[in-house]
Amino acid sequence: MIKIHTAEEISFIASDLGISLQQYADDTQLYISVSADDLTVQLNSLESCLQSLRSRLCQNGLALNSGKSESILFSTPSRTVIFHQYLV
Repeated sequence: MIKIHTAEEISFIASDLGISLQQYADDTQLYISVSADDLTVQLNSLESCLQSLRSRLCQNGLALNSGKSESILFSTPSRTVIFHQYLV
């Protein structure tokens, strides 16, 4: 029951902030699509989503495992230079 309730909460929080997600078992992947024009806005949305998830999970006696949290950027070499300053 807790797992289903938590999965629904994660989905609601992410969709409310315009973040796409994929869930499987106890793994959740969050996705954003960004361009140079909206990079800051999208990264702020993702950060807000993660902060909301941490807070909500904490309220339920759960936590995100920072040691297993990862990020990945798919980009062309020329765009990577633009994004690099925000992601370091």
